Amino acid sequence: MNVWPNRLVAITLVSLSSVWIYLAIQLPFPSFARVAKMGPGHYPAGVAAAMGFLSILFFLQTFQHKDPSESETQNDVDDTAESMDNRSLLVGTALFVGYVILVPFVGFLVASMVFVFCFIGLIGRYSAILTAILAAFIPILMWVLFARLLTVPLPKGPWGF
Repeated sequence: MNVWPNRLVAITLVSLSSVWIYLAIQLPFPSFARVAKMGPGHYPAGVAAAMGFLSILFFLQTFQHKDPSESETQNDVDDTAESMDNRSLLVGTALFVGYVILVPFVGFLVASMVFVFCFIGLIGRYSAILTAILAAFIPILMWVLFARLLTVPLPKGPWGF
């Protein structure tokens, strides 16, 4: 089993999280945030720190050796499962990149519905009807929470939502 691709991904994610933390710290600290001592950079810096920590754990995990008593058949099954996992990871990443590209053109709500539908479909554990219900419910719930309750401006598509 070749562990170098996993190590490269882990190193890339640690580097990305470091840059993300640096950029989050550079965000301006508005006067209204001084009372709560929480500025706009705290949340992204926290997410980036968590990503960096998990990436370091992932990197360290690549150094664990498998038990040499495993049979060749088990190794073949593991290699097949690993290649399927890598394929799913690539498809999931492509879905996310497509989502980021799609949001400015069709808006948060429509792009999120498409993304959630495709992502749940990728997992493949639910029926098409339940997947469609979840794909509608989750983005609408997020839209109500952020756009209505927290008054966070979300990207609107040509349809106004």
